Amino acid sequence: MTTPHDAVVIGSGLGGLACAARLARSGARVLVVERHDQLGGYASAFRRGVFDFEISLHLMDAVGLGEPHRQVLDELGVGDALTLCKPAVLRHEHWPDRELVVPHGMGAFEEVMATHFPTERAGLAALGARAADAHAEFYRAADGAAWWQGDATPSMLSPLGELARVSAAAVIDAHVADRRVRDMLALFATGWLGLPLEQLAAPQFLVPWYSYQAFGGYYPLGGSAALVRALADVVRAGGGALMTATGATRVHVERRRAHAVELADGTVVPARTVVCNASPLALRELIAPDDFDARYLARLARFEPSVSCVKLWLGLSRPRTVIDPIDYDVYLRPEIANDGVGTIDAARAGLSVVFPSSLGPEHVPAGKDVVAVSLLLDPRAWRARLAEQPSLKQDVTETLLRRVEKLVPDLREMIEVQAVATPETFERFTGSPAGSIYGWHTRAGRTAGWRLSAETPISGLWLAGAWTHPGAGFTSVLRSGSALGARLAQTLEARARTI
Repeated sequence: MTTPHDAVVIGSGLGGLACAARLARSGARVLVVERHDQLGGYASAFRRGVFDFEISLHLMDAVGLGEPHRQVLDELGVGDALTLCKPAVLRHEHWPDRELVVPHGMGAFEEVMATHFPTERAGLAALGARAADAHAEFYRAADGAAWWQGDATPSMLSPLGELARVSAAAVIDAHVADRRVRDMLALFATGWLGLPLEQLAAPQFLVPWYSYQAFGGYYPLGGSAALVRALADVVRAGGGALMTATGATRVHVERRRAHAVELADGTVVPARTVVCNASPLALRELIAPDDFDARYLARLARFEPSVSCVKLWLGLSRPRTVIDPIDYDVYLRPEIANDGVGTIDAARAGLSVVFPSSLGPEHVPAGKDVVAVSLLLDPRAWRARLAEQPSLKQDVTETLLRRVEKLVPDLREMIEVQAVATPETFERFTGSPAGSIYGWHTRAGRTAGWRLSAETPISGLWLAGAWTHPGAGFTSVLRSGSALGARLAQTLEARARTI
């Protein structure tokens, strides 16, 4: 290939696809290369028999009409292409002494909690107001921040003041006295974000919690694969191309500027811009060490991958006999321990148990049912335990099955298809180190270095996805890719005017 592409995107996760779609809509000539045989990274599904199993998506926050993240879908040209389904309630929590049905809407949540814990009404209202302010300030700062320039994290978080320097636990404890209420809030931290309150900086908890709680979550009909198809259609409609089963092996650099991408078959694709949607750690393999700033490589070495997951998918031979209108259940045994995810204790940790059929029968095969169970965990602790306990995968699977039987008593006799993924599975499938699902690991009290900026020390080489601002999660990753694509489109347009 001799005519350079305006941009070559390495990896087709949502950040890379969003960047490519935004560039293609601007008229840029874009090529996306993906080493796997399907697009999407974690935003994809796999088939076993008649069942399509969603790999990662539970719900997308605040993407309804007029809600904060809907603008991103519209900017990417996919808002009208998706049918977004909203469950009747946000989730259903099973606790030793009560069941809590969590509705959409912050006010509705506060009312429900007040029926169980009347003395906490004022504190929860104040916490909700604090979360609303943090959410608004975070995205006001984020939308105005130059994610592509330098280390943008401090500038993005500085408007949040001291809130960014204290833990979520400290903020919650300042508003809530009842330990049971704190435990329920901790369930969102460990079950959805993968870290206990003590290890999350306050904005890391307050911003996504408010987004889901205040606006609600949505699931696209057809799953995350429908979102990926819509983004791919935008890329193709703009004249771009997408290649699967095509890995990148080298980014060619000359005088500290990226100018081409070499593919596994030896093809060299000239490019004015290169976007890496893979883990930034992959750059150590894609770029010759002499072409990279040693300080940048040293910084990469200091980062740790985020939590990973053990996930169990079950295809059931018939619909559940117990009619449960609740869409997303989190079940906890009485001996719950809110001590994080490092113990790999499947009998005690919080689980996310998803029943897609509760959104409507069209989400599962006719006459069948599906259950997806997620256990977030520290991949380092998992590997250490696996070395001591070779049967760990089987043992954890059995424990998860026993716990789900508390929700679906006749579960065992209904199982038609069963699949399990571990951190090793996710690492092989996505290439994310240690099977990371949220990019970098983050810790409370450390504002600097939460995320890399999109810009790298090599001119013309950029990063997109969960490893960059504003972070992990479907909507955040889409926002990351869209913002970078818009910036690169402006750069390409300005360059064209000067030629």
